[in-house]
Amino acid sequence: MVYGSLNKINFPTKAGMMQILFNKRGIYSLTLPGAAADSKLFRDGTEYSHIIAADFPWPGFLHDLQSYFNGVVVDFSAYPLDLNGYSPFALRVLMKTRTIAYGCLQTYGSLARDLGIPGGARAVGQALGRNRHLIVVPCHRIVSSNGGLGGFSSGLHWKKFLLSLEKSLGNILRHETTSG
Repeated sequence: MVYGSLNKINFPTKAGMMQILFNKRGIYSLTLPGAAADSKLFRDGTEYSHIIAADFPWPGFLHDLQSYFNGVVVDFSAYPLDLNGYSPFALRVLMKTRTIAYGCLQTYGSLARDLGIPGGARAVGQALGRNRHLIVVPCHRIVSSNGGLGGFSSGLHWKKFLLSLEKSLGNILRHETTSG
């Protein structure tokens, strides 16, 4: 299904240049510095007729994103998201993940249990792997039950960076050191 056009801006942060795709419904995706936005943009089957550069309609979001990369606690929950292309299950996972507070961690398994799917850790991980709304839907805060990082679609170096920024990485590293 074709949904129309997307707008884009390239936005400098302390971590590097990010790309934000958006439309009138909300933010469609955030791409971390160094990642290829186009490589995963349409892998969910969503189609847009074209992408154009445009002014960003939520300047407060850009300020909050700058603040986030400067280590400030930020709540992104008020900003609208374009969620076209996600399955109903992925939407449930992403909306639950969006409620995980800055500096907090949750395991894939506990998130699955919270969603009423005991034993669904792998399915939760697969849904999070499709997350286009990095940072805003903080999938980096979901970790393995063994204390490891788990996965991250933009690379584990980014997951480590984001958790370190939020002062959460020490909890994982302490567990990895003591467990083996």
